Amino acid sequence: MATETHLAPLTQVLAEEHRLIQRTVVLLARYCARLRHGGEVDAALGRQFLRFFRVFAAHHMRREEQVLFPWVRSHGDPENDAAVAVLLAEHGESRELISALQSVLEALAESPEAIEPRACFCAFGERYARLLSEHDWKEDHLLYPLADFLDAASHDLQAHCPEGFVSCLEDPDEFSRWVDDVEALAWAWPREEVDLHADPRGRDHGHLENEPPLQDPT
Repeated sequence: MATETHLAPLTQVLAEEHRLIQRTVVLLARYCARLRHGGEVDAALGRQFLRFFRVFAAHHMRREEQVLFPWVRSHGDPENDAAVAVLLAEHGESRELISALQSVLEALAESPEAIEPRACFCAFGERYARLLSEHDWKEDHLLYPLADFLDAASHDLQAHCPEGFVSCLEDPDEFSRWVDDVEALAWAWPREEVDLHADPRGRDHGHLENEPPLQDPT
């Protein structure tokens, strides 16, 4: 994963982070498929997944919430403001799902052969994977291009955070190395059953009721 610099536009930095998040989301979905097929419970790996989402993905979302979302809202378009509200709600839902996964993982670790905690972990994990897949698609294809469009003339998004967009993580590449390792570990995990439907357009399920569209800058 590329190291962030003071010159990198915020949307570019966030899009790079999405690529690592999406690789991990696919791995989580494949891990859940493996558990559904009766695969061995690896509680340590489950905790590593949750650490990635609690640290790396949470850091990514906080930067959106603290910098990008307020900046987009400051331009005063009611439709874009409503769309940002949907994205914020999805951030909240993702945090609730991580908390649920944390609780059920501990139950699964104590009773690896128990049917209910295994089924619950898979259900929560697959729901989380679908949520983040669609959420990141909206940001990559709609919100970030909109922000770039709004910022094209004034460049005030960069000025909005003059110290630059630099990761606060002690070792930003730690998680990239971990994902590489898990992808190598997961070569035998199920692939064909993992379908996350990243593009949410034209689907009636999996997202909020009456979700307002982000305004396409083109």
